[in-house]
Amino acid sequence: MPRRLNSFNLAPRLALGFGLVLVLVLAISSVGILALQRGQADSGHVVRALQNATDADRWRGMTQLNISRTLALAKSGNNSALKAYFEPLMKQTSGDISALQKHLEGDVALDGAKAIFDDIATKRKRYVATREQVFKALDGSDPSATTMVERDLLPRADDYMSAVRDFGDRERLLADQVVADSDAQAGRARMATILLAAISLATGALCAWLITRSITSPLKEAVEAVGAVAAGDLRRKIEVRGKDEVATLLANLGRMQASLHQVVGEVRGSTDSITVASNEVAQGS
Repeated sequence: MPRRLNSFNLAPRLALGFGLVLVLVLAISSVGILALQRGQADSGHVVRALQNATDADRWRGMTQLNISRTLALAKSGNNSALKAYFEPLMKQTSGDISALQKHLEGDVALDGAKAIFDDIATKRKRYVATREQVFKALDGSDPSATTMVERDLLPRADDYMSAVRDFGDRERLLADQVVADSDAQAGRARMATILLAAISLATGALCAWLITRSITSPLKEAVEAVGAVAAGDLRRKIEVRGKDEVATLLANLGRMQASLHQVVGEVRGSTDSITVASNEVAQGS
């Protein structure tokens, strides 16, 4: 691997190592940000679902209140004073229920609950229509009004209340499911973060070791070659590996060594010639 790295200059080599680490850091950051965004969205879904369930409980409570008022009027034989007292209250409660129903229909439209609200609306219409029939019977002093309450009004009220209760249970179940999914997602994000952090650590350590070795080993050889030349050893073989700056330095050292070896050889040859000539002059003298 170091020899392959030596085929690249130092700048691309360092950029590659730091680039890999930065990519992994970016991946860790992305996982964390996505997990936070998902958690924030899930939190909003849970709050909305629980609020819808609370509104469904209010809806049932107001409906039960009107049912109790209707029963009280029926048991009193549609007492005029009691009717004058309850009638505006029942209308106000019915208006509050309609407003709450409209709000919930708009809020859960994105959750695919239209069929549920269609069923609730149908059962509410039946209940309200039956209640109006009971009031008409009571106004007309019809003796069958009490029978209508037991036979028709209460069963339809129970159907209506059950539908609203089922909606509230659905919203609570949805909130629990979102919480469970959020916990699972957080666990996966945690494991992904740990895994990416471990990969980043291993990659950073490996890149540091490989790049350092690819630089320091040729530099060590270059230092030894310079020391040998300085000590007068011109026969040391200098091996050049790669194409980077250090390889260029070693190649230049090799050429310098060869030039010095040639110069020393020429000087040595000249010295030998001078020595021979001197000896000949001495002998002639």
